[in-house]
Amino acid sequence: VDGAMENPDVDAYQEEDPWLSVPWLRVCGRRWAGENDPRDYQISPINGDLKDLCNVTVFSGTKEVFYPDLVRLFDLIKHDPTNELIIGKDLMHVYPLMPIPEAKEACEVIFKKIMR
Repeated sequence: VDGAMENPDVDAYQEEDPWLSVPWLRVCGRRWAGENDPRDYQISPINGDLKDLCNVTVFSGTKEVFYPDLVRLFDLIKHDPTNELIIGKDLMHVYPLMPIPEAKEACEVIFKKIMR
């Protein structure tokens, strides 16, 4: 969402996220950008023109460093009702891949969206 990881709110989630490190993600964002600015919309879509973005479904846990940026992104694209942010309360990054009941529910949503 933001390869530069510049949203100051992400730091507050650092202690909650058992997997992702904000400093490391900033390094990854710079490496992914190569010679480009990590703020460039092609690296950080949140900085781009999102007016036509539709049919986006994202799962996020409230205990992951990406959560604040995902909320910010969906505030920018909520104009289209096909966009959906599904929030797993007290869950972490990629929770739909975990062996937990919430993952089963998430997978059912994913399957339904794919099979439409």
